[in-house]
Amino acid sequence: LTFAGLYPHKVKRLMVFNSVSYTTSLLSNTGKLWNDAALARNSKEYYELTIPIIYSKNFMKENSEWIEQRKEFLINHVFNQETFLDRMIRLTNSADNYDCRSYIQNITMPTLIIGSEKDALTPISHQQHLQSQLPNASLVIIPNAGHASMYEEPMIFISLITGFMQLKKDSYLI
Repeated sequence: LTFAGLYPHKVKRLMVFNSVSYTTSLLSNTGKLWNDAALARNSKEYYELTIPIIYSKNFMKENSEWIEQRKEFLINHVFNQETFLDRMIRLTNSADNYDCRSYIQNITMPTLIIGSEKDALTPISHQQHLQSQLPNASLVIIPNAGHASMYEEPMIFISLITGFMQLKKDSYLI
């Protein structure tokens, strides 16, 4: 959104997934909790604060064996790596003051906004707001998916990307 808003002449189409036009207090506070666990180098706490909120409850329940295997792997091989945690801290900090509302009106190219019905981090209302601000935007909601829709509904996720990219130059979704 930032790049498209600041350099609209360089963007022909835009896809936005589970996004916001500014960092909400929920996102900021969540990021601070994540950073506290990362700074403490507590891989289990980092897992407990990050993973359960990005997946829908149904996905976690229906895929409990995969979730448990992934939990073990993430805690023991990813979230315990200092380099990874430092990168996540930088990523989280970079989003803390994010706000593209002052130049969002420059985003006039065809835009596909994708939200997830069960997203607790970036609720659908944020994608609906984005759609209301962008004149050539279409909104698609992936049903029953949380923030990590690419894992929960990979076929829908990929189909949306490929479908939007294959539209003819003068086609619009609206």
